[in-house]
Amino acid sequence: MTLSDFATFSTAISGLAVTASLIYLALQTQQSAKHTRALILQGRVERVVGQHLAIANSDLVSSWIAENGDAPTPEKVRRRQFWLQSMAYDLSWEDTYSQFEAGLLGKEQFADFRAHIAQIVRAPALRSYFLNRPVPIAGPTAFHRFINSLLSESAVSLSDG
Repeated sequence: MTLSDFATFSTAISGLAVTASLIYLALQTQQSAKHTRALILQGRVERVVGQHLAIANSDLVSSWIAENGDAPTPEKVRRRQFWLQSMAYDLSWEDTYSQFEAGLLGKEQFADFRAHIAQIVRAPALRSYFLNRPVPIAGPTAFHRFINSLLSESAVSLSDG
């Protein structure tokens, strides 16, 4: 092999190495963007869930009910508190579902999550919340369809058991 052949061979190898590096960099950038999006969404969900649970305090719920023109009876306070807790579940579960869909949560973790939700949505009041919650104007999201499938499955198992 002459020096010229070696230089040509080296140039070809370095070209392949640069191409491989660029592909790797593009994949890393894409993965980093996914993680950043997930962190932003997770932070948003944490804030909103925290807020919902904080305002579920009896005094704050009573104030909400009274300021919106109604008498804060113990029943109305309890209902509002339950609704806020249900919203917290809803938002938290949607975040977990989104992380799975983005490939940031493993299949085993998601299977455990799914099994856990399937048990929880058997509670009558929580089932009612999810069955009656508003659907986005654009129509049901993938998460809505996921929850509805769990509600359907648990309804079948409730009627069997």
